[in-house]
Amino acid sequence: MRDGGFAEYCLVPEKQCYPLPDEIDDVLATQVETLATVVNGMNTLLMLPYDYVLILGFGPIGYLFAQFCEKYRRQGG
Repeated sequence: MRDGGFAEYCLVPEKQCYPLPDEIDDVLATQVETLATVVNGMNTLLMLPYDYVLILGFGPIGYLFAQFCEKYRRQGG
């Protein structure tokens, strides 16, 4: 058995594990970290509604970031 994110199985400290409700399926649960990355970025950015934003890369994180920016702009901050 190998450690790491690409290992089929790995051991991690219990404090790094969070139980998810049964209503959240495994595929949706894999996106929690992606969403947390975007929320942290938005909190760090301190964007104003009239600011321009350049997003380099349009994978899942870039796409979510663009959606957050657009929603933020529409709501006026």
